[in-house]
Amino acid sequence: MAGDRFGGSPKLDNLVSQLSGVNLSNYKILENEWANALMEKKRVTVNVDIQYKGNSLRPDHFVIQYEIDGIKKVEKIYNTGK
Repeated sequence: MAGDRFGGSPKLDNLVSQLSGVNLSNYKILENEWANALMEKKRVTVNVDIQYKGNSLRPDHFVIQYEIDGIKKVEKIYNTGK
């Protein structure tokens, strides 16, 4: 799940269903943090673990582990309107 501005694939292999509030707010805040760090020439690594419940095709939540210049952070973003 890498956005266009990070060189992510424009194909279906890089697409999951997100509520608009998740994509346009919670996840965008993280992407902006990563973009700002990259503009400052900082090292950024990101790992997104997509979690599903049952047989749902829409992810329940995302666990995002990222590191900016050696500082590790973990965020959990729900995709359920919670």
